[in-house]
Amino acid sequence: MMLLAVALLTTVAAIFRYTGLKQIPDWFLLVSYFQGIMIFWGIAITTHQRNHICIDILWVKLGSKGRRRLDLLADLIVVLFLALLSWALMQRVYSTAESGLVTTDLGLTVWPFFATACFGIVLAFVLSVAGIYRRNFLDPLTDVEEKS
Repeated sequence: MMLLAVALLTTVAAIFRYTGLKQIPDWFLLVSYFQGIMIFWGIAITTHQRNHICIDILWVKLGSKGRRRLDLLADLIVVLFLALLSWALMQRVYSTAESGLVTTDLGLTVWPFFATACFGIVLAFVLSVAGIYRRNFLDPLTDVEEKS
């Protein structure tokens, strides 16, 4: 939905600009907020599905136990990054809500856009922790065997 909104807003704004019609109010800000939301929710989806970019040069050379350890180390680094990013974004949502920041033309409150993006990163963090638990305690051999 967000990608469709970004494409439509950008296309209509470009058509309006080249035909000399009036600009869509706050279109650039809305497109920017929608893109941020898409990026953070995309991180949540790739974290959940574990289909992000992987470079397995070292992983391939390791045995089963080494692969599990390397996967755990990588997962813990991702969890730490997502925890810090979640905390920073929550601070940003709070400060934006407290300041009463609104868009220039339409006067839309900005904090719901930030909160929606923040929720995507918090969800990525939760899914990452759940994935670590599942892979290491519930079914520890599944991922190592699936990648081989």
